[in-house]
Formats: sequence, structure tokens, C-alpha cells
Amino acid sequence: MVHMADETTSDRTYRFVNRVFATVFRILRLRITVQGEEHLPTSGPSMRAMRHIPVDRPSGAVAYRQGLQRLADGELICNFPEATISHSFLLRPLKLGAAALALRQQVPLIPAIVWGSHRIATVDRRYSLRPGKAVSILIGEPIYPAPGDSRESLNAELRTRMAELLDSAIDTYPDQPRGDKDRWWLPHDRSGTAPDPVAGARLDHEGLTRIGELFD
Repeated sequence: MVHMADETTSDRTYRFVNRVFATVFRILRLRITVQGEEHLPTSGPSMRAMRHIPVDRPSGAVAYRQGLQRLADGELICNFPEATISHSFLLRPLKLGAAALALRQQVPLIPAIVWGSHRIATVDRRYSLRPGKAVSILIGEPIYPAPGDSRESLNAELRTRMAELLDSAIDTYPDQPRGDKDRWWLPHDRSGTAPDPVAGARLDHEGLTRIGELFD
């Protein structure tokens, strides 16, 4: 990711990328639904500016410090606590960064789940340009750090809430596989052919190892 140098540049970039993706979405005729958007703050520069914080996978200390500063400045931060897409399409163990930031600055965590986008492009270079796919976005109620919370306990609560949202997203998803060959995008416990969590974790590790070797 690239950290934009100033808000003017990031605003222009955001508008440009927004137009590009809006065009792609129209071409693919995506059916995007959002539930729970009332839980999102209505202010914060990161809501309108693509000021990405680069994350070094082996060591996230620099990104963590930048995140603290952004929160101190009153900005909103979007964090991907799984760090990568799971081959099982179920939740991976979460990194502690989001919970640590929330505790340090005493700000809420807002859990969110996107389901269906993996049918467009996902791990192992699997993609499909078939139009008309549904994409569901579910946003949960804020999780406020409580006195005595640790990073681990807050992280566990975040994962529980995200798992509940994921179950709801899958349960209410409007599309069904077109046949047995199209069950790859469903989890193993939902009549799908995606790897189970153990096999998925192994594939996740192998994928991250290959990425790391590219930058060695």
C-alpha cells in the first residue's frame, strides 16, 4: 500500500479509484447490499481520503505507531485483522493490532464482514468475471473497550462478533451454487468444497511463505 503525501492528493486519488471501481461494478452488475451502516462514524478523514498506512508483515511496529497517531488526530482507521484471505473462507486467527490500537486510544472497534467478493477474485489467482454476483457487507455494533480489558480479551470479542456476522452473511446470501463445480466458494460446513480450517491454514501459510520469498 502507498501512503499518500497529503490530503489533496489522496482526495484526488480516492475520487479516481472510486470512479474506476464504480465502472467495474457496473460492468459486472454486482448486487451490493449493506447492513448496519448506521454503526459507522459520519466523520473522520479516512472516510474520504485514501491515506493508506503501509504494513510490513513480519514487523508491524511502524504501522502501529502511525495508526496511533491517526487515531489521536481523530481519524477513522480500517484494519484487516486476519492479515490475508483464508483459503477456507472462514475466519482466521486475528492479529492483535486492531485491539491494541483500540485499547491504547480508547476508541471503539466496529466489526464488519464482506461476503461474496471472493467469487470475483480471491486466493490462488482464482477469479470470475461472470456478471450479476451478489456482495453482502454486514457491519456490527461498536465494541467499546472496558476497564480491565486486555488485547487478548478484546481481540477474542472482536473475532466472536465477526464470526456472528459471517454466519449471518452466509445464511442470508441470495445466491446459490450453479452446480457441484461451483461449490468452491462455500465453506466445508456449508455444503461447499473449500478446504476445512486445518487444511486452509496450511494453504494460507504456504501462500504467505511464497509472498515472503518474493521480497527476500
